Amino acid sequence: MKAFTIENYFDEFVVGDLIEHSTAKIIFESDKNVFSLMTKNHHPVYTNADFAKNHQHQHQQLLVVGTLVFSLVVGMSVPDVSGKAIANLEYESAKHPDPVFINDTIDAKARILGKWETHSFKKEAQYT
Repeated sequence: MKAFTIENYFDEFVVGDLIEHSTAKIIFESDKNVFSLMTKNHHPVYTNADFAKNHQHQHQQLLVVGTLVFSLVVGMSVPDVSGKAIANLEYESAKHPDPVFINDTIDAKARILGKWETHSFKKEAQYT
């Protein structure tokens, strides 16, 4: 992996290119705990080691919430995708093929599927 730098202006993206993100992340128990608290996802498969080990759970250890993995991957993509281009406007898909556990290291890559300029960054929030 290359050193961490802010890369790629809009004009530098080439549709079809594969970008291997330069950072990786070890998932710590504190990451998992804070994210579960922040998102109110308190399912015992994420928060209760006894449940994970003893209640017919196939992995028999705590899982990391999938949305935490996705959020970290988005953050890992910032230097390469949205750092100089200003915005990353869409995700077509995210594949999470294997479970993630505490102390696992995740890395990520992205394929440029398309690009377009937007002329408006102002959008009013709608609350009901």
